[in-house]
Amino acid sequence: MAADDRLNGARNVGVLNGKKTFRGSVGLRDKNDFYALNINRRSSFNLLLGSLQNDVDVSLIQNGKAIASSNRRKNRSEKIDATLEPGTYYVRVYPKRGGSKYQLSLNATPLSQPGLPNQPALTDAFYNNVFLSGTSAAYNCGLNNDPTSCIDYQNVSSVLSNGCSQGSQTACSLLLELINIEGTARLIGMIDSF
Repeated sequence: MAADDRLNGARNVGVLNGKKTFRGSVGLRDKNDFYALNINRRSSFNLLLGSLQNDVDVSLIQNGKAIASSNRRKNRSEKIDATLEPGTYYVRVYPKRGGSKYQLSLNATPLSQPGLPNQPALTDAFYNNVFLSGTSAAYNCGLNNDPTSCIDYQNVSSVLSNGCSQGSQTACSLLLELINIEGTARLIGMIDSF
């Protein structure tokens, strides 16, 4: 029995962000192949099990329970599509009838946060436009404490902050610049009040 025949000996895929492909085989002597994968962010998950000679099935497991399965007849390709929350998951490939070689493709694409644009697809130009749309709001919020401007400033800051947390250096730099604009305007307002 191979190590990957057991859940605790699963082949480690690591963090799944994008597509990874594996080849293997299952049959009378190798009844299961397990793969362990980690999802760091809420993601759209796609699994495709193909290149089958016989009937092979697949399950997606979390916390010891199958949360999705595909068991099409004969040597048809198996497919699982799901939205996964961050966590550790296992894929089990197992023969239904007879042994078979297989090709397993796993893909995870992070999803956007509710109410926000899809962060990974955003460009520097997007962040620049967001920043430019928020400069006057930041200035008016700092200078006059205008409620409408302050709400706009908070919204723009939130978009830039999310971009920064997703790894955009441009969003981080622009967020700092926006905070400086608001702070400078607040200081000018205090000086003018004397």
